Amino acid sequence: MQIAVLGIKKLPADAGADRVVERLLEHRSGAATYHVYVIRSAGAPLCSDGVRYIHIPALQGKHTRAFSYFLLCTLHVLLTRRRFDVIHIHNSDFGIFGYLLSLLTRSPIIGTFHGNPYQRAKWSGFARTYLRWSERFFLKACRVTTTVAESKRAEVGPRDAARMQYIPNGIDPPVVDAESTDRFLEHVQLSGVPYAVFACGRLDSTKGLHHVLDVYERRSGLPMLLVIGDFRHDAGYSAKILERTSRLSNVKVHDALLTRGILLGVLSRAEVFIFPSE
Repeated sequence: MQIAVLGIKKLPADAGADRVVERLLEHRSGAATYHVYVIRSAGAPLCSDGVRYIHIPALQGKHTRAFSYFLLCTLHVLLTRRRFDVIHIHNSDFGIFGYLLSLLTRSPIIGTFHGNPYQRAKWSGFARTYLRWSERFFLKACRVTTTVAESKRAEVGPRDAARMQYIPNGIDPPVVDAESTDRFLEHVQLSGVPYAVFACGRLDSTKGLHHVLDVYERRSGLPMLLVIGDFRHDAGYSAKILERTSRLSNVKVHDALLTRGILLGVLSRAEVFIFPSE
């Protein structure tokens, strides 16, 4: 069976839908009979039995990166001579291109919802309208859809809900890298100190970090706050956060992602994990 996986950004994964795909590939059953083609826009070279990774270039930019990647993914599938038995599309913002694939190929399409991108504050009104339309085309394109949030089934019509399966995300039993965690906490001067953690993948305003800082600016006596995340995604918001945290003696910032073993170690020793997502 030939399977194409579309709509993700990076493997090895840092976060989000990419992480879901990474785990699906690791746990696929009947590996000898499945040949998976993962079309991605970034990531280190990979080698895996039964999985071929196809790199698609994408323009850089908030609005052009995803659009150019989706377009080139679609062209690759249409122009290749390989007929896929299944096309698995991740993220509803691929919807219009997925609809084109449903019209121009005979391959059945499975779609997975990872969230509602039109609810994110970073997008303009025009972009949100486009993303809502994209979701409608996504539902039309897919023979079956899955969702990581059970509430999604209530947001679509009865016909689409009947074709939607709820498959929640999960996590493996944590494996903590204790030695590296010790070194990291010493590096950020939190070894043996009570602390709270805010951690995310790509930092943007919808993650709600500014709400936490509002509290830390008003209240004294709170535990030290450790902020962990990729600050490269939204430069404007990140600059505002760094300016605010520079004035707070009880906040430490690590503006890069940690390995899973260190992150789980940091979380396991924290007083509380804070994630006020909007």
